[in-house]
Amino acid sequence: MPGKLDGRVALVTGGGSGIGKAAAVLMAKEGAKVGVLSRTRDEIQETVDEIKGFGGEAVAIQADISAPSDMEEANRKIVDTF
Repeated sequence: MPGKLDGRVALVTGGGSGIGKAAAVLMAKEGAKVGVLSRTRDEIQETVDEIKGFGGEAVAIQADISAPSDMEEANRKIVDTF
C-alpha cells in the first residue's frame, strides 16, 4: 500500500528528539525521503538509523537554522542526496 508521502522530500528541523524526531519517523513511514536536521550530530544519526532500519530513506544534516550558510548547505545536501 503506498504511503501518503510517496515521492515527496521533507526537511525536518529538530529531528534528533521529541516532536521533530517523531515527525521525521512518521513522514518516512508514509514514504517521504527525509532530511533530518539538528545541531546535534549523534541524535540525528540515531533518527536516520531508525528510519533506515524499517526501509526508509533519510540523511543526517548537522546545521544551525539561524545560520543562512548552514541552511543553504542543508538544501544542497538534500537536493544532491534525493
